[in-house]
Amino acid sequence: MRRRSARQCCCLAVIVGAAGALFAACVYAPTQVLIAIDTDIPSGVPLTLRAAVREGSPSGADGGFEHSWTRGTADGGLVLPGTFGVRPASGGARDACISVFVEAATPDGVIRRVLRGCFRPGQTQQWRAFLSVRCLGPSPACRTVPAALCTRQVLCEESAQTCGENGECVDPVTTTVPRSDAPTMDSVDAADIVMAPTCGPGRSCCLPSVPCSAGQVCTDGNVCRTCGVGLSCCSDGATCTAGRACGATGCESCGGDAQVCCAGSACNSGLVCQSGSCVSCGATGQPCCASSACQSGRVCDGNGVCRACGNRSELCCTGDRCSSGLNCTRAFMGIPICQCGQRGITCCGGTMCDPGLTCTTAFMGIPICQCGIEGTLCCGSTTCEAPLQCSTAFMGIPICVR
Repeated sequence: MRRRSARQCCCLAVIVGAAGALFAACVYAPTQVLIAIDTDIPSGVPLTLRAAVREGSPSGADGGFEHSWTRGTADGGLVLPGTFGVRPASGGARDACISVFVEAATPDGVIRRVLRGCFRPGQTQQWRAFLSVRCLGPSPACRTVPAALCTRQVLCEESAQTCGENGECVDPVTTTVPRSDAPTMDSVDAADIVMAPTCGPGRSCCLPSVPCSAGQVCTDGNVCRTCGVGLSCCSDGATCTAGRACGATGCESCGGDAQVCCAGSACNSGLVCQSGSCVSCGATGQPCCASSACQSGRVCDGNGVCRACGNRSELCCTGDRCSSGLNCTRAFMGIPICQCGQRGITCCGGTMCDPGLTCTTAFMGIPICQCGIEGTLCCGSTTCEAPLQCSTAFMGIPICVR
């Protein structure tokens, strides 16, 4: 389609009928902004350009990018430099201030640019956005991402700026530039992006027309409320009824296996809420249920996972309980483990100890593994408690004797 000319407002006089009645009509010049796009991304690199327009000065294009063009498609596709246009929404203010979000997606990364300014009633402006590969260059000083992900454009965005054509940080507020002769980026009229409503359910509230805070959404009652699982849905602001909660597609059934968690992170019996979904719990290797509960013969470990307990070399069950003939010991890093046969604990099977130890009932008749005391093996084959001595007089076996 042809680009519309920038006509000045004028009145047309038309004489109609014998009475010569005079009717007047006015034609106004369009109110629009042309966005001139260029890049230094090599022409052979696959590229998809995406654009979104929002009223005011939001930090990002909430709701995603509504328009895209791809370079190198069968029908010729995107050719740069090129332009696209933005005009006010039907019935919208002709002097509204807007933010234009543009990004170029390539196999090596996504280059972003933000332009901000205001419509001028009856005028066509042109704003320029150059998408530079320098913006993907590494930077050492980011505060919000790991060093490996820190780029020049991230550094700029952390300070509410945008990455310019030389990789420098610039103010998103732009000024109009002389009109270029670059073609439109497809066969659509230059003013091909009509601003969508910027407030209402799922966006900022219309009354008052101010953005909702992070983690909030405008509900059906036109009120900003915290959104998420069990609350108003972040996607559309809907409030879910009993037995349903917000999921990826809006209100969904909740509480069952693999379903979203209900309000208060609640799930059906035998399930627990994990990362927003209800999953099985309580069995060995599964997450612990509510209040760190697990099935019988299992205990919740320090990582919130149910483990077998009570048998030799397993965790001690709740209350430091072990199977008969075992002791709950914390000899390894303070972790409660059921053991037998080690020095100072019950003999395995009432008679067996680890090598170098003797099973003795010298303490209240309880079979305990020991060394170094009278009548037991010498500790390390050489050491006894004073005043005992280590003797090999009996068949060459090192025994502690007086």
